Amino acid sequence: MKNGGDRPKSQTFLRENREGVRSISLSRGLLGQPGGGKIYCADNVNINAECMLVASSDITIGKNGTLAYRTILTTNANPNSPYNELCKIYPPIHKEIRIGDNVWIGAGVIVLPGCRIGNNSVIAAGSVVCSDIPDNCMAAGAPAKVKKHLVV
Repeated sequence: MKNGGDRPKSQTFLRENREGVRSISLSRGLLGQPGGGKIYCADNVNINAECMLVASSDITIGKNGTLAYRTILTTNANPNSPYNELCKIYPPIHKEIRIGDNVWIGAGVIVLPGCRIGNNSVIAAGSVVCSDIPDNCMAAGAPAKVKKHLVV
């Protein structure tokens, strides 16, 4: 780090979402790749360094949500259609991602198209979310599975 250990500073940006204008905190190094979709963030969303949000469909992050370092949210999967023969078996996918309120997504997590993560849930670092995660639970692994129900 520069200047004797100075830490990268977060920046607060104002973005319009479905409820109006709210503040979100974006750490330095955020990688965004907008597509045909939109990214909606509720109040107090914290997106840490080197996250990548690929929005060919909408991404919604509920209030008080945190994306830890190097989290990837992608709303599309495409084996280079129509050129790659695999698209006959794996057709392109474009599906929204919905993340509930008070969700903590750990470092290095990948969330795949069409997933919903319920309110008050935690996704452990390094997990791959490829199906819905219910409210009030902790999920971990590749693929992410519910490991514990949380009392909030």
